[in-house]
Amino acid sequence: MATATGAYATTALVKERLDVDTDHTWTAANDTLLGKMCDDINQWIETYTSQVLAPITYTNALFDGYAWPHGAVVRRGRGLLLPYGIRAVSALSVAPSTGAAFVAATSGDWFYWPNEPSPAMPARILMLSDLPTGAVTYFPPGYQNIKLTGTGGPAVIPDDVRQVAVTTVVRAWRARQSGHSDEVATLEADGSVIVSRFVSAEDRNTLKRYQRPLVG
Repeated sequence: MATATGAYATTALVKERLDVDTDHTWTAANDTLLGKMCDDINQWIETYTSQVLAPITYTNALFDGYAWPHGAVVRRGRGLLLPYGIRAVSALSVAPSTGAAFVAATSGDWFYWPNEPSPAMPARILMLSDLPTGAVTYFPPGYQNIKLTGTGGPAVIPDDVRQVAVTTVVRAWRARQSGHSDEVATLEADGSVIVSRFVSAEDRNTLKRYQRPLVG
């Protein structure tokens, strides 16, 4: 199981920027719409960057031992591709096949690739040592036969990413309130926010710094 903590844009942050406390016409319906706009823009950021930019907790998270993209294994069976990156591992165990008993890997028999994780950004792949001291020497084929507990994603949501998210919601909201119709300013036919037209070139450049390939 992998759980993310926090959101880039929140209703509270956007309302603070909009100075809603002085707007006596604000309604509960506005809260609902603003929350939806935050959700849509938060999702767009993760789609645009191909990653989650919030702290992640892995709790006995299970991965398939088949080669990526059918499973999570890369580097000829010695690398585990983590969807949200990896900052620290507290427990790793591997089963030799689907449904078999798990064997715990020895702490120190793994390292992070292509870089040591930092509070700002995680590593992308967990690599097994080519000189292991324990019983786990590679990731064998199987379904849900790799189990991991640890942390991924950045330690905190980057300030510049949060700034982009909040600014984009504010732009979309103000465009809607300034007289644009929904279909032009904020909403698709399915009710989702038309995000891209409210993201400035400068903000796109900020997000491009966080774009990650699917495999490092």
